[in-house]
Amino acid sequence: MNRTGTINLSRGAIRYISYAVLAVIFSWVFITGLQSIRNERRLTFDCSLYDWLGSGLIKNPFNYSAASFWDKIKDRRPEGKEKTIAAYYLSAPLFKHPPVFSYMIAFSKCIFGDTPTASRLVNIFLRALTVLAVYVIAKEAMGPVWALLAALFMAADPVYMFASQKVWIDAPMTFFVYAGLAFLAVSRERTFAVVLAAVCLSLSLLCKYVSAVVVIPAYFAVMMSGIVRDKRQFGIFIAIPVVMFIPWLLWNYAVYGNGFVAKMISFNADTVTGQGPSLGLMTALFAAACVLATLIAAIFFAGESSRRLGKRALKLIEESTSIVGYIKAIPIWTRVLVAVLLFLSRDGLMKAANIRYLPPTSDSMHMFDNEPAYFYFKHLIELSPLYVFSYVSFFAMHKWGKEMRLAGLVAAAALVFFGAFGYYETRYVLPAVPGLLLLAVFSIKTVVDYLRENGKGPERSAAYILFGLIAGFAILKTLYFDVSVVVKNNFIFF
Repeated sequence: MNRTGTINLSRGAIRYISYAVLAVIFSWVFITGLQSIRNERRLTFDCSLYDWLGSGLIKNPFNYSAASFWDKIKDRRPEGKEKTIAAYYLSAPLFKHPPVFSYMIAFSKCIFGDTPTASRLVNIFLRALTVLAVYVIAKEAMGPVWALLAALFMAADPVYMFASQKVWIDAPMTFFVYAGLAFLAVSRERTFAVVLAAVCLSLSLLCKYVSAVVVIPAYFAVMMSGIVRDKRQFGIFIAIPVVMFIPWLLWNYAVYGNGFVAKMISFNADTVTGQGPSLGLMTALFAAACVLATLIAAIFFAGESSRRLGKRALKLIEESTSIVGYIKAIPIWTRVLVAVLLFLSRDGLMKAANIRYLPPTSDSMHMFDNEPAYFYFKHLIELSPLYVFSYVSFFAMHKWGKEMRLAGLVAAAALVFFGAFGYYETRYVLPAVPGLLLLAVFSIKTVVDYLRENGKGPERSAAYILFGLIAGFAILKTLYFDVSVVVKNNFIFF
């Protein structure tokens, strides 16, 4: 302890303390995960489906069809639109989602035995690895102490805990996104780390196509932020997703022939029932994704003439005060939008402040039908007060570093897209969760830094105590919901 009363620790001591705290956090992850498996009394439809697919891949690595699963269950399904939807994509000779998650389940079954438990263990392990990825990103952005807080928030988060105890594809998709961001955070222009980042982001796309909603903005942010400056490295960064996606495209071509792209799109659209996004919308989104990916590559690899053209364009923008005004106003309008959404979510804020309030659960996937477009924004607050800190971070977005800007963009893209999607299940917004929790820690750090730099004497101590009580309440309320509801795992949706 020094003369000012603060404790100085060596780097080695901080490292060992960090390892000890991380060990406790990981223990919490596995204890709650395994307990939730023991508590589960009803398997979800996806659990049965992916368990079947994983077992089939053990026997034949190229048997990636759910047709036999559909033959087994179709007589037990009630007639209606949902059965029509299921029949369309389950009876197809090739399952609609890319196969990475199913292969992971098959691998787990090879280790732990061909049982449903082996299928459920996959997401438990991925939850722990996502905590580690968040820790790595936060450590690079804010330092080791704040990284521990980020890991704690991620481990306590009820949304990811809930998704990881089910056999849902959204959990691995989210893990691979943030594993990619973690490798980028520590890359320091090392090719090996950039390659691993690209592989992880590609694996996210090979879990579920909708990952493109966050992967493409991530690529754009990487290009604009200068995280990867070397053209050769960025060329590899762009090429890897293309190369890794080709086998899946060829597999679809071998099964469906020349119309394979239209077939792949139709399995994820409203072709049969009119529910969900239209075929036209899905086609437009696919085309837009291809155009955006091409533009990112073209802009980065533009020659000197294009750079001169870019400078002329910037000069024209600078001469146009209206355009400059619009660009400079983006952070302002973002803050206004967040403030409006917080006002619209005021009942959610009241519920978050009530220690006795526990969000409802259900076995029905339609429990959130007819909700407004800002549903996810509000519902996350209801599930955990920690998300209030996440949204407050947007008011200090001018202080974000590269890692925080990347996390904020990914989180915002997920919130906007899935909010506009109009079909609400809490698991769908999972790609936003780690990024929002990183922003929550950044908010807390910003307040603590402000108090340390500007506060004096008893007033500063009182402010520390008050803010500590607010943050402590948010953490305890989140853990209370975890223990009281989530770990019991006697529901399918919340």
